[in-house]
Amino acid sequence: MRALFQRAQAPADGGFTSGSLESVIDSICACRMDAFFADQIRGAGPSDVTPLVARLGLRFVLDSVPATDSIGQLLPDLRLSTDFAAPAGVLRVVVNNPATAWAMAGLRSADELVALNGAPVRTFAELAATLHGLHIGDRATVDIRRGGQPMRVTVAVTGYNRPRVGFVDAADVSPKQRARRQAWLVGR
Repeated sequence: MRALFQRAQAPADGGFTSGSLESVIDSICACRMDAFFADQIRGAGPSDVTPLVARLGLRFVLDSVPATDSIGQLLPDLRLSTDFAAPAGVLRVVVNNPATAWAMAGLRSADELVALNGAPVRTFAELAATLHGLHIGDRATVDIRRGGQPMRVTVAVTGYNRPRVGFVDAADVSPKQRARRQAWLVGR
């Protein structure tokens, strides 16, 4: 963290990017973190915490439910992400979930975003502002470049399901696991 703080405080520096974060971490631990960043940060690689909850005598139960806001209204599928390690001025799509409306319409990771609904998209802020104007039932026109060739993709904006994770007792919880769980629940 000190190295990141020093890097962010450099006089002509505007802070750190995901690329500089990766570089600083590589230099501190003397290890290659590119695979970790590709899987866990930029990608959709899973983090297996099953052994950790098992120590507490718990197991996961996973299902899915419609994604809703705080008052129960269905949310539009706005799950379109970009690669923050791409060169400045280039927005590259990252498809973290092939079930999104965007992926199902044909967008792929590494497509270069050009415009959304006719509005040029040059920054993540511009993309986010345009996305947040979309509603379920809208049709979004996405202009991209794929392999240097211009393309247009039409996306039907739909609702989506989100995962729901619950914890239940493991089949044979020991007294030691219950004690660990109780200590964890009270912050010890």
